[in-house]
Amino acid sequence: MAKPERQPSAAEIRDLIRTDHSKLAVERGKELFKLNHDFSSEELLVEAYQARIDSLLKHNLTLEARALADLVRERHPAFSHILDEVKVRADVRQGNLEDLLRPLADAGLAPERRAYIEKILKQEV
Repeated sequence: MAKPERQPSAAEIRDLIRTDHSKLAVERGKELFKLNHDFSSEELLVEAYQARIDSLLKHNLTLEARALADLVRERHPAFSHILDEVKVRADVRQGNLEDLLRPLADAGLAPERRAYIEKILKQEV
């Protein structure tokens, strides 16, 4: 007789994310979402994916990170805004700075947006 699997908890998944075990966090997040199929479990799964994508970027696996981000956007469109920064960071790592820098020429650029762009540049360049 098969042993019943225990349901992963949100706290366990967050701990995996916090301790840089993003691959396992994604696996557990998928399990939780498959069981509950609700907003909070989907949001947590996307957070786990975001951690995984960040890990790929840290290891200079930019194409893989970008492909995973596109997949997550497609499967979880309600949370695509969470992945916006990932796209920008991947672009910068690939040397595509034009889209990021273009808004800086606008004198009316909101200070928050300017700070966001500067933060990305400091982290990635």
